[in-house]
Amino acid sequence: TMLRDHQAAMARLARLSGAEFDRAFLEHEQAFHKAVLDAVKGTLLPAIQNKELKDFVASLGPAFEAHRVMAVHLQSKVAE
Repeated sequence: TMLRDHQAAMARLARLSGAEFDRAFLEHEQAFHKAVLDAVKGTLLPAIQNKELKDFVASLGPAFEAHRVMAVHLQSKVAE
């Protein structure tokens, strides 16, 4: 589902330019990062048995959250 959604978003973004592209791109980034975080927390982490792998995957969460927050922040600036 995520792959199909991503492909559709890329096709949509390819048709846009300027401020319209900026808004759509930031909206996509915000949604994409949220979807990844939800998948990691709800599916991947509960399923991983190896502690080292689980710790590694968990350590990636803050970077994805920071990217999501930055997209939200930039989206509010672009909307002004």
